[in-house]
Amino acid sequence: MNTLSNLFLRNIPDIKDREFKYRTKMDSHDLNDLQTEAFKDILDLFNKANLLQKSLYEFNTANGIESVVYSKRLTQAMQKLNQVEELYNNLKATSEEYRYQTRFAYEGNTISDDYKAIINKETNNITANIVSSVSKTHVYNETYDETLIPDSIQTFIGPDTFVVGNNIFSIEDSEVNNMFDPNDANVWYRKVVTNADVEEIENEVIIALPEDIITTRLVNQIILKPFPVGYMDIMDIQYKTNGAWVSIPGFFNHQLCEEEIYTDIYANQYTRKVIKDSGNLQFDFKATQMNQLKIKLRQRHCEYDAATNHKTWYLGIRSLDVLYNQYTKDNSTFSQVFIFPETDRIVKIYDTEILYNNTNSTGHDFNVTKEYYYYDSDDNYHRITSSTPFILNGHKVLVKFYIEGNEETPNIYMTKIKYKLD
Repeated sequence: MNTLSNLFLRNIPDIKDREFKYRTKMDSHDLNDLQTEAFKDILDLFNKANLLQKSLYEFNTANGIESVVYSKRLTQAMQKLNQVEELYNNLKATSEEYRYQTRFAYEGNTISDDYKAIINKETNNITANIVSSVSKTHVYNETYDETLIPDSIQTFIGPDTFVVGNNIFSIEDSEVNNMFDPNDANVWYRKVVTNADVEEIENEVIIALPEDIITTRLVNQIILKPFPVGYMDIMDIQYKTNGAWVSIPGFFNHQLCEEEIYTDIYANQYTRKVIKDSGNLQFDFKATQMNQLKIKLRQRHCEYDAATNHKTWYLGIRSLDVLYNQYTKDNSTFSQVFIFPETDRIVKIYDTEILYNNTNSTGHDFNVTKEYYYYDSDDNYHRITSSTPFILNGHKVLVKFYIEGNEETPNIYMTKIKYKLD
């Protein structure tokens, strides 16, 4: 059932039926009750109509924002595609000794029905098979097919100094708890209108995780879908239980993190790592105690209105999930296929590198083993028993990856096969 259907069903007016017989006298008490009930029914109908109107307004506004953003991102993507094409042509013209082919996580496949690795195409990463998972932000009700967000969860949008006045003309928020609803149709967004002098805006979201729906404060996975996706920066994600705020493990190792130079109020220059124009993100790390979370957001893109000389900014979170997962103790498997275009040459394979989001190493921080398979003329694959390097029979290879069962999972975002041509 879709979001709008659920919304309307939950807000159908409830009117109490009263039966009056033909020519029956009605005393003043019954008349008063009838008038009171009619008033309550009208008030209930009014409140539910307002709720529906508010929800539809937020839904339509969010869609409108993303339509504008997608158009701009498409233009930027086409520009980057042209740059990549130029780089590729330059690469082909060089005489590098080693060659590489890249496969991203979303291009992976699962083979075995047992203990399949988890391929998240929205966040472009592969992790070990999950045997149990507990969310710290919501509870799913299977009976009514809906997500319940506990009243005990507390959210603060800051900083305190970010208020209407001076350069800020207005601040408008949709329902803040929308960020905890896994249904992507529900979004928390903030609309800020400023004067033309403002160059960027920064906000932070602080969440106090509810204690009443959890049995442990341990967390080992965070999934964040920013809004508008690909059009807003994530400056940092921090946590604490007691004491000072600390960046979550692996944030600065994420492949989308990049260094930027910034200047403080005293004109001193420093470098820091941020995730610019962030897509959907997944962070995996060792189980860590936490009861509060802070997400720092920055928006550098705006809509400028020349008629009013105002700028309009949008930032928010489509979905945030804070999880404690337990992973299988068996091997989790996935595979990727590499096809070599140099059909007139002999291919010699040396290795397949694995790149992780939760470590800055391409080595063996996680125990992930590989098997190679060649394809015959009927496109059936067969195990290659030779160790690397080996001469490939044909020009197509399947690589099976086995993630060893552990308490912590790797977060794989890319693999690169390394080969030479003979």
